[in-house]
Amino acid sequence: MFAQPSTARTIPTKPAAQYRTLRPSLGPPRSPPPITNLRPRANNPSGPKLPGPVRRMSFGISREQFSAVLSGATTNRRPVDGELLAVENSVTNRISAGCVVALNVDTQELPRTRKQKLVISSSYLNNGISRNRWATKFEGAQLLTGTLPTSWITGPAVVNAFYAPTLNSISFPAAILQPPFLGSEYPDYWNFGAVGMVIGHEITHGFDDRGSQFGADGSFSNWWDPQSRANFRERADGLVYQYGNYTLMGQQLNGVLTQGENIADNGGMKEAFYGYKNYIAAGRNGTSQDRLPGLSYTPEQLFFLANAQVWCSDFRPTDLANQIRTGAHSPGRFRVIGPMQNFDEFSKAYSCPLGSYMNPVQKNPVW
Repeated sequence: MFAQPSTARTIPTKPAAQYRTLRPSLGPPRSPPPITNLRPRANNPSGPKLPGPVRRMSFGISREQFSAVLSGATTNRRPVDGELLAVENSVTNRISAGCVVALNVDTQELPRTRKQKLVISSSYLNNGISRNRWATKFEGAQLLTGTLPTSWITGPAVVNAFYAPTLNSISFPAAILQPPFLGSEYPDYWNFGAVGMVIGHEITHGFDDRGSQFGADGSFSNWWDPQSRANFRERADGLVYQYGNYTLMGQQLNGVLTQGENIADNGGMKEAFYGYKNYIAAGRNGTSQDRLPGLSYTPEQLFFLANAQVWCSDFRPTDLANQIRTGAHSPGRFRVIGPMQNFDEFSKAYSCPLGSYMNPVQKNPVW
């Protein structure tokens, strides 16, 4: 969900049919090591507890799930095996649960922040100046001490989620771990379809057009071999062409400007869906939860409905027109349509005939 700038490129003009549907082959499925760096530590009996739905999210959607998505791909080469696994295995996860402020406090960070004294007075103006002075000193000190990989990049009262390429980290503030994204009484398929997609979205940002330019330690580096990068670029161009052919209010979407977010939306939906299926298979012994009363939809269909509801929004026409021209995110309508058109599991869930609008023959997955 975090807006990331993209380098300007020319929108491809060749027909989508000329793009090959390529997926990178990373060899046979692997068994990556278990997650050990979730914050707060869910397995620490003395530490703060994550609410049940969040624990299930971390169980079902993780770097293992992203690795599984990668393992199901096919290209001419096994491009980035070692380095890609290093990047995905080093993603630092931060989850702020509920409104417990302590979960947003890093114990390693406290000694460094206390060294920079923040002076508070009864004057709003002076407090603003004091805060800016304190922030300048603190950020300046990081030039000498370096940035901790566990540093938070946002406060808890933010309804958003973030990927920081220079830290190789994903962050989920407390405010987004609330309804309608996440509910303690919501069925798991609904939570996975909503906030689960957000988690997968942020993971995939590490492998989009911008995040893929940073290595496991957050440094700007080219860890791709030339053929792999060319294959990635070709698949990304297919997605650029797809979104560049959507129109709204008489305007054509900018597939180049939105490509990073579109890559993350497409990957995030896959990871959330397969994470849900993984949770059902292992966490619930293959038993799905009951359907919602009065509705005939299957759990899989409700997963996609939950995902679509996340993007329900209302804009003034002028603001929407400005988003189409300048925004890094596609309008909500196409954050639903685009990933679902590219995902075979959606077509299976809703029995969409091959060649129909929501199940086109030509699909443009990147991951």
